[in-house]
Amino acid sequence: MPFFEQLLYFDVEQNLADAYPRPGSSTAVLSLEEAGRLNLALKDGVPAELTAIKEGATTISFIVPVQSSEEADPIGVLVGRTTLASNPTFAPVANLLERGFVASGEGLIADSQGQILFYPAHPEVEGDIFTPGKIVEVPSTGGQAFRRLEPDGARRLIYTQPVTGQSDWSVIVLVPNEASLSLTVQIALPALLLVLLIIAAIGFLLITLVRRVTVPLEDLLQAVDLIADGQLDHSAQVIGEDEAGRLGRAFESMRIGLKNRLDEQERLLRVSRVSPAAWSCSEQCRLSSTVRSK
Repeated sequence: MPFFEQLLYFDVEQNLADAYPRPGSSTAVLSLEEAGRLNLALKDGVPAELTAIKEGATTISFIVPVQSSEEADPIGVLVGRTTLASNPTFAPVANLLERGFVASGEGLIADSQGQILFYPAHPEVEGDIFTPGKIVEVPSTGGQAFRRLEPDGARRLIYTQPVTGQSDWSVIVLVPNEASLSLTVQIALPALLLVLLIIAAIGFLLITLVRRVTVPLEDLLQAVDLIADGQLDHSAQVIGEDEAGRLGRAFESMRIGLKNRLDEQERLLRVSRVSPAAWSCSEQCRLSSTVRSK
């Protein structure tokens, strides 16, 4: 597939020496800008690139001096013309702009002067100047974004991005405000669900950690209440190697020691109330061995 629709070769006298395909009388005529750049290419060897709207289509002209290995000055100039709508390299861009971007969004290409070079949704305005109208700039990265108020009261988002390698061209995307909000919701909803899931997981983890601390402490408080009521038979069931577990083991050791001491005091009190004549030898021996061990 040819890149150029037409190739024109001019000699040093700026006369048309050859062309492909053979041009008609009108297609071989250079515009004023092409003639000026052709003259500059012959004199200084400077290539040029021109964009023009011809017969409702955007045409790009590449003007390149032809050098000779034997002579330093150019021996001619080659002019290549191509139309954006039919250029095979530009076809993917044209297809993307024709399909639209978001919902009923539209895309176009304009130069640095705002002249519309390619607008598949409204080809009749190609060559006109794009006027953004009453706009308000909104934060954006990598380009510029504006919000425009339409005459009918609707709002539209306008996004402009310079074309890489073609600094005087920009891609302009026009999207209805409702479509941009819908797209925002589609993007934000999964992130919101993920945040809610993380919050739920963190809440469950916090509840689990808190219960690991509060449940043993509640058991200890119940054991304290039972001891306060004089019930020393209830064991504090606290397990684990953390601070609560160590506190529970210390409390259980204290309970057992207190219960043993009270039991011994109760036995001594019971023995002291019995007449010595009624003691049996075995009771006397057991009491003596107990007292000595203490």
